[in-house]
Amino acid sequence: MLKQLHHDVYAGIVILAVSIYFLVQAREFPERAALFPNLILGLFIFFAILLLINGVRKMALQKRDLDVPAADEEERLTISMIKIPILILVVVTAYVFLINVLGFFVSTALFMVGILYMLQLRSLKMYLLTIIFTLLFIYLLFVKLLHVFLPTGLLI
Repeated sequence: MLKQLHHDVYAGIVILAVSIYFLVQAREFPERAALFPNLILGLFIFFAILLLINGVRKMALQKRDLDVPAADEEERLTISMIKIPILILVVVTAYVFLINVLGFFVSTALFMVGILYMLQLRSLKMYLLTIIFTLLFIYLLFVKLLHVFLPTGLLI
């Protein structure tokens, strides 16, 4: 039976289990602090259930020999397919580690340059406008209006 489970069923079960675990953990948060995690985890649970239903539906169609590719006939994952997501993961990881060293604004500017480059945006004008207006918006909203202290870094 387990050999015949579609990979969507496996993924749905894992996502559902992890989401429920974190939902239980979020019950220890203060009520207002738990609002956003509960909302996101609720969405994860909803989509995990949809994924499970889709996997079960695919299994049923395969059993009836309808025109649905089997799990081993579906397109295989290749390095070229995941190259950009892996690069983005590396850039995000570097960003997180550099925030405390370079400061929020410098790290965010470098992060945005990296992401915009990966998205194949090559216009210097667009780089500058995007970075300046994003950082200005964050500065005015969080630093000036909400009085949030953002990391200044060791260099400043």
